[in-house]
Amino acid sequence: MSQLRPGPTEGVEGASTAVRFAGQIQAAIHAHLAWKVRLRAAVLSGTSTMTPEMAKRDDICAMGTWLYSPSFDERAKQGHYFEDVIRAHALFHQAAGEVLHHARNGEKATAGQLMHEAFIPRSDRLVCLLEEWSDFVGPT
Repeated sequence: MSQLRPGPTEGVEGASTAVRFAGQIQAAIHAHLAWKVRLRAAVLSGTSTMTPEMAKRDDICAMGTWLYSPSFDERAKQGHYFEDVIRAHALFHQAAGEVLHHARNGEKATAGQLMHEAFIPRSDRLVCLLEEWSDFVGPT
């Protein structure tokens, strides 16, 4: 299994790729942690500028556009992390969309329950996978 970590022949270029990639993963983690704040606000207020349909899409957020980009580093797709993150990211967005659907329909109790039973565990799983992937790739 090849890693993005620089090997004996990769030198500085490989190291800078690993650092850049790990930085992108950290940016994705921070962006997705912000979803908790936005969804909690939607549950409490019953409003959001985002539609549930938009929230369910895993290809339009910053992380999704990065993951699905044609220029995404092919070496990063090696191993199981890429596919695991893709799946976890999609489940994260599905849960976000469900929470938002109920929040916007005034179903505060259902939205809150889904927040705690579906969204937060999926968010935590995604962050955990991203951190593992970052460790796999190399130093930040």
